[in-house]
Amino acid sequence: MLCPRCNSENEAGEKFCRHCGAPLVDTELFMSEKERKIRKKEIKRLEKQKEREERLKNNNGVPRRTYTLNETAYQRNYISMVISLAKSLVVLIVILILVYFIGNYVLKVVAEKTDHYGVGGTNIASVNYVLGDRPIKKVKYSYDNGLKVEYIFENIDNVSTDLNKYVAYLMEHNKFVIDGSFDLSLENGTAKLYAQPTTLNEDKIIMELSWTKDSYSFVLYKQKSI
Repeated sequence: MLCPRCNSENEAGEKFCRHCGAPLVDTELFMSEKERKIRKKEIKRLEKQKEREERLKNNNGVPRRTYTLNETAYQRNYISMVISLAKSLVVLIVILILVYFIGNYVLKVVAEKTDHYGVGGTNIASVNYVLGDRPIKKVKYSYDNGLKVEYIFENIDNVSTDLNKYVAYLMEHNKFVIDGSFDLSLENGTAKLYAQPTTLNEDKIIMELSWTKDSYSFVLYKQKSI
C-alpha cells in the first residue's frame, strides 16, 4: 500500500506509514483506472529497485554483469570453436602416433627382408643376408654431420658367433677394416669398422658396433675423408 503523503510502499493492512507515520487509507478505491495503472507501474518499479538493491548487497556492492543476445551468441560460438579445436588436436595427435608406429613397423620389416643396406649410394650386405633371419627390434634415423642409420637386433642366441661371422664377411666382400680393438670376449662392448675409400674424393663408410649378451646394434654412416 502506498502512503498518500510520502508515496512510500507499505505492507498491506498497515494503518500508519512506517516511513512518515501518516495514516494509511486504501486510496485505490477512489482512483480512476488511469491512476490505478500508474500506481501498479510505480509498485513494480519499486519492487525492481528493491531487488537490485538486494542483488548489490549480496554481491558486496558490485553490480552483476549482464550480457546482450549478441554477446551470449558470441560466447557460445567461442566455446564451440574451442571444443572443435580440442577435438582436432586430439585427432591430429592420434594420427601422428599411428604414423609413427606404422612407420617404425614398415622400416623394421623392410630391414629384415632386404639383402643390403644403402649408405650414401654404397650397398653393404645386410645382417639377415649373411646370417639368416635375425629379429630386428627397431631402425632409427638421426642426423649428425650426415645421415646415420642404426639397426637394433634383440633376442640373439649367440652374439659373438654372429658378429664374428658378419664382420669377417664385411672385411672380405666390402673391404672393411677394424679400427682399434674388437674383443668379443667382453659381455658388453663396442667396436668400429670402416671401409677405406678407393679414391681421394670418396667418403669413408663407418660402422659402429655395440653388443650385450643377447643383443647387438650397429650404426652406418659416411664420413668425409681427411
